[in-house]
Amino acid sequence: PAEADAMFDVLTYEKGSSVLRMLETYLGEEVFRRGVRDYLRTHSFGNTDTADLWAALEAASGEPVGEIMDTWIFQGGYPVVDVASAAETVTLRQRQFRLLGEGDTTWKVPVLVRSSDGTDRVLIEDDPVVVPVGSDVVVNAGGEGFYRVAYDDDLRDAITERLGDLDPLERFAVVSDASASMLAGDLEASAYLELVSGLSAETEIDVWMIALGGVGELDRIISSDDRPALQDFVRQLVADKAGELGWAPSADESDRERSLRGLLIRTLGDLGDDQEVIRTARSIEGSAEDVDVEVRDAALTITANHGDLDDFERFLERSRTAPTPQLTVKYLRAAALVPHPEVPRRLVGMVLEGEIRSQDSFWLMAVLLGHRDNGPRTWSLVMDHWDELMGVLAPNHRYRILDAIKYRSEPDVAASIKAWFTTHTMEGSEKVISQRMEMLDVRVGLREREGERLGSTLG
Repeated sequence: PAEADAMFDVLTYEKGSSVLRMLETYLGEEVFRRGVRDYLRTHSFGNTDTADLWAALEAASGEPVGEIMDTWIFQGGYPVVDVASAAETVTLRQRQFRLLGEGDTTWKVPVLVRSSDGTDRVLIEDDPVVVPVGSDVVVNAGGEGFYRVAYDDDLRDAITERLGDLDPLERFAVVSDASASMLAGDLEASAYLELVSGLSAETEIDVWMIALGGVGELDRIISSDDRPALQDFVRQLVADKAGELGWAPSADESDRERSLRGLLIRTLGDLGDDQEVIRTARSIEGSAEDVDVEVRDAALTITANHGDLDDFERFLERSRTAPTPQLTVKYLRAAALVPHPEVPRRLVGMVLEGEIRSQDSFWLMAVLLGHRDNGPRTWSLVMDHWDELMGVLAPNHRYRILDAIKYRSEPDVAASIKAWFTTHTMEGSEKVISQRMEMLDVRVGLREREGERLGSTLG
């Protein structure tokens, strides 16, 4: 039951809905809905199993829906579609996408390919498929496919040049695929940064979030000496859009625009180390002025990430005296972000003494373990006080302290973590721990590949 509880949302909701959406897009919305309506009419007031739904969709579409979906429902993982260009054609072939190692699973992959000649539906199985195309090729047109896409160099260069012309979800998919390929070692960080450098005029917060998430991965593994070069890249990428949005919203802005402003301000201050933004953020954080909540939250995060022990004490006191639980959490999280070596000792001690509410202890420990500077110190404290921690953390939340441990890419720290979990465990969380250990290896690999050469690229 504990394993099911830990996995339920990802497998049932996220994968299930994504695979169904891919199928709907491939068959066409009207055909898909006609099949669903027939399924409901046929089996109204009765019981069904999964195959009945596939049969109804198959009858409505003429496509082998059952065969397609069985490969997605009864197999773990997902594929990457490699795209190679030739004269007026592209060749599509699949392989299992893995962040580590290689896999041998195959699927029946429903792919939409768009070019100047129109959109083609292609079902990729074991053998490569050659598709006639015009110019401006996009594989996974619409961005709904539950698979990665890896373009050859020429096609990736072409996509990079016209990234802004793609639909928002397509842009999201292209950047997400590139970020995942970088983590897997299939794409160099320099190529990823070249791709995202074309997003300076981007208007969609989801695209910005996935792009900056990849940059954040690099920020965690780049050396302190080379970090200023990455910070300069971030400032150049974000400054124009952040300047266009400014610090104050207009009356007719949407919530997404307000959220984008907060994200870009936070990025300039944290990833970009923009000194003017940091000064302005500190001024806002310490004022009583009526400021947009997204801007105030960004100012708090920036101040915390550049804070000192005095800031830590101030945030801690505010969390204790906050009038609402939401503000308690906000200031406690800010306290955990302060990059001072005393912070993890104090906060871990408060968790052990029961000064932190049990519903806040697990995420607070996760924030500390994932912190760029204080993460290794926190891990040492976790080892020293393991039995005590397991005694104060709620059983169904214990594994959540490992949510951000994947960012510990320092080889010695990662080795210590992996060794620890060969002799220590959390009941019902064996699979979660195994996943976290795998992601540790992924980040260590990223550091080993890119830690040094990234500085040369940016320099």
